[in-house]
Amino acid sequence: MPDSNNKEVIHSSYDSRKLQLQEMSDDIEGIVKRDQLLSGTTYTLDKYGNYIFSGQVHKNDIYKLSVQLEQEALTGDCWLRILNTTKDIKDYIQFILAAYDKEVFVVIFLDRYSKLIEVKKIFFGTENRVSIKYKTIIKNAINLDASSLIFAHNHPLGNCRPSQADKEITKELSLLLATIDVYLQDHLIVADSKVYSFKESGLL
Repeated sequence: MPDSNNKEVIHSSYDSRKLQLQEMSDDIEGIVKRDQLLSGTTYTLDKYGNYIFSGQVHKNDIYKLSVQLEQEALTGDCWLRILNTTKDIKDYIQFILAAYDKEVFVVIFLDRYSKLIEVKKIFFGTENRVSIKYKTIIKNAINLDASSLIFAHNHPLGNCRPSQADKEITKELSLLLATIDVYLQDHLIVADSKVYSFKESGLL
């Protein structure tokens, strides 16, 4: 039979340890966020995007956190605070597209200072293709008063090299966007752990 007194001691020890860890986390510079998971484990997020947990993390916690991260990322919180470099953007795109086994086309809308306005998953396709509607992209760019865009989509089959269709669509949209004074900064293709950049490859 379980000993209720012993249970209280365990809880007391756990609470003490949690408090100690909480106090330690307060000393970390640049805390962006603090929250609690389903299991009661707390975590902090620092300005570098690092997560510090106060205890064990259950698989349900990981699932909840992954869903929460994507929701926050798509609404301008959390990840989007640190999208300052090309690497940040690549990491972010990998993160939001990693779970899809079908192609998804994403557009990052930026203002004239290249600051983020919004990120949208606009088109969803099959495992090897996704249909793009030019008018939808143009309409969103105008409505959001964007000055530049970054395209991104995934290749679930594992090859991050652009297809001929990818190249043609990118070129056509780049020219079309230019007619409304919107600049296409890059087009990223994600496949497994690799990210292909049209800009870095000289295609933009």
